Amino acid sequence: MKILAASESVNLPTGFAIATRHLATHWADAGHEVVNLGWQYQGHDWKYYENEDSGGSVRLVPNGPEGFATWKPDGTNTILSRYFRDEKPDLLWSLTDIWLTESLARDAHECGVNYVNYFPIDAEPADPGWVSIIKNTTVPVCMSKYGVRVLEDVLEQTNVKKRLEMVYHGVDTENFRPYSAVEKEAIRKRVGIPKDAFVIGFVGRNCTRKQLPRLLAAFDAFAADHKDVLLVLHVGSPIDGWGWNLPKLIKQSGYKHVQGRVLFTGKLLTALHGVTDEKMADIYSLMDLHASATSGEGFGIPTLEAMACGVPNVITDYTTSSELVGGRGWLVPVQTYIVGDRLGQRAIVDISAMTAAFQEAYDDRALMKKYSRAGVKFAEKHTWKAKADEFMRIFEKL
Repeated sequence: MKILAASESVNLPTGFAIATRHLATHWADAGHEVVNLGWQYQGHDWKYYENEDSGGSVRLVPNGPEGFATWKPDGTNTILSRYFRDEKPDLLWSLTDIWLTESLARDAHECGVNYVNYFPIDAEPADPGWVSIIKNTTVPVCMSKYGVRVLEDVLEQTNVKKRLEMVYHGVDTENFRPYSAVEKEAIRKRVGIPKDAFVIGFVGRNCTRKQLPRLLAAFDAFAADHKDVLLVLHVGSPIDGWGWNLPKLIKQSGYKHVQGRVLFTGKLLTALHGVTDEKMADIYSLMDLHASATSGEGFGIPTLEAMACGVPNVITDYTTSSELVGGRGWLVPVQTYIVGDRLGQRAIVDISAMTAAFQEAYDDRALMKKYSRAGVKFAEKHTWKAKADEFMRIFEKL
């Protein structure tokens, strides 16, 4: 089977790229040919991965000179139609935000190519404008039960009947695993964190959707009564234009208990420069808790990676996070909702409730261990190979 996979370039460290890379390589291991049309990639056609035993491979092919925005005047995608003609794929699969797939769905429909559209939904209600995209999609695939419910609501309102599939993201459980006490102590020593410190961490981009100021506020209130607590932030750039100047915010916010207790990991990271999966597992191993004040998640790969590492989550009780973390960590109540981008409802987490969750975890280490075991057990069911197999069953029904 030849799969044209349109998404982030598989050689990047972004969430979409990580998912595409793992799925594509597993499909190649099963003997399939995957052609990755990476939005950012402008290089030559090259073989990124090959399994000599199965004969499968992953090739990275260039996008147009203007990337995702390379359209004809009529709105169709010049690059996509060319690859349909030259590659003759059995199907088009994409992983990106749904509002970016209008031309993909239309071109695939007009060219008679089966289209499996995999996308996150991180707020509600769904945009009625997405209905036309769904109509031109052979199989829409949400990455959470939450996403299915939100999309079903808008389809019902517009009298459109469409079979929806659901496939969670996966995790590499060979790399993301619980570290031994000896391993954890060694890594903490290497970065200068006392072995007995209580460490709360966050992994994700510094962007407004992640609501990092509320996480800082919750940590500040918690740290007021504890001298042995630290906050580790793996956020890419601490001064990202999509978020906040975090060092400046910490200095000027009045959160005196945060100052001197925050560790930013590594260099300023971008979508083109990240860290290896092995180093990411080391970062999770520094933590006792993984915490997020997010206003909504389409999935949340760090949530699942933390679980796989045996690190319980403290996270906003909204969107996909609720179904991933429920019974396996702390779900923090929403204080209020605001209208966000694309008119979606965004959650504003209750800071006091998040602080209380930190305190409960600090006081009840037995409960932390219970959530840790439950998280690991959940993650073990959701490997990338399992996700690749789920998609293959969808492909084989086309």
